[in-house]
Amino acid sequence: MRRSLTRESIFEMFIILKRDFKDDVVYDNRFSFAMDRNLNNLIGETESLIKARKSSIPEFNEFESKRNDIIKKYVVPGTNSSFSTQEDEKKCQDEIIELTKVYEKAIADRTEEVKLYNEILTEEIEVDIVQAPFKSFPQLNRVQMRALRPMFKETDEQIAEIING
Repeated sequence: MRRSLTRESIFEMFIILKRDFKDDVVYDNRFSFAMDRNLNNLIGETESLIKARKSSIPEFNEFESKRNDIIKKYVVPGTNSSFSTQEDEKKCQDEIIELTKVYEKAIADRTEEVKLYNEILTEEIEVDIVQAPFKSFPQLNRVQMRALRPMFKETDEQIAEIING
């Protein structure tokens, strides 16, 4: 069924299907079929979004690399970004501030690039979504339910009746 969805919704659906539902687990055949078809239908758009997320600005990538090197120099290995002393934290911050000044234009360009990417995410496009009966889905958490909603054959009212018996 052709559906109009935002690119962000398409991305979320694909990621949930790919990450949360394992290939070696047996699901209801109707859900498995819909999952397989939708993964195939959405992969092209998802790959395009992943590619678009990456910076196309070489100077910004250079900045990120140097910034990460500075952080590695001062952060204690094996910790969650902890500094051994407040002095090390201050040195790290000062070096990053100086680096940021050097790469100011690249950072501004990347900010614009991210803004455009976020606009792309809100665009609606037509995609083929294979639907399945709500009862054929495995137990879903709230995030999965929201992301997979376009795959349900039933309306919200019908789903409420199913849930409430």
